[in-house]
Amino acid sequence: LNVLINQQRQQQQQQQQQQQQQQLLYWQQLLSQNNSTATPAQNTNQLAAAAAAATQQQQQQPGTAANQHRTTRMVWDASLHLRFQRAALSLGVDQVTPKALLQALQEPWLSRENVASHLQKYRWVSQRTIPNHRV
Repeated sequence: LNVLINQQRQQQQQQQQQQQQQQLLYWQQLLSQNNSTATPAQNTNQLAAAAAAATQQQQQQPGTAANQHRTTRMVWDASLHLRFQRAALSLGVDQVTPKALLQALQEPWLSRENVASHLQKYRWVSQRTIPNHRV
């Protein structure tokens, strides 16, 4: 019985690591595409395709018992992320607050917690992808 439990835990950990790696790759692609010379329409199409693929891959993975009691996860699509990024950069990533970003995005279904979490992750990814750069 202990062997089965350990195997299940290892599988769950591997799945979590794969999801984290996929998310990190997704954010790195977002940042690199925003710095490319492609037109905004091309960037939006590419980001939407990448977001759709990531969402579909996450939906195909079966949920564990622990995840079944959580609230629905908010998914940032490419166009919303681009609006978030533009607002954050215009307000100053270092000084911007989730509340100010929420007002700039003007989306009634977004919560301050959604924006705060996304801002935290955006800052973290920005620091990791650009060496010796503080956002």
